Amino acid sequence: MKTKSLLFLLSFVFVLFMVSCKSSTTDKTAEEAVEEEVVEEVWTSLFDGETSTGWRGYNQESFPE
Repeated sequence: MKTKSLLFLLSFVFVLFMVSCKSSTTDKTAEEAVEEEVVEEVWTSLFDGETSTGWRGYNQESFPE
């Protein structure tokens, strides 16, 4: 009898664990969308991944070659 109870309890805990690990796929709320826009306006991208435009060397007026 104890074995059946233990097996049931472990199965129940396992199912709860698996359900709690499910990723949520909720849509963004309006507040989150506005928050992302504000963050994008505040930050300035320093590197575009290809050129050194906008960069300069320490105590220099241009990018060191």
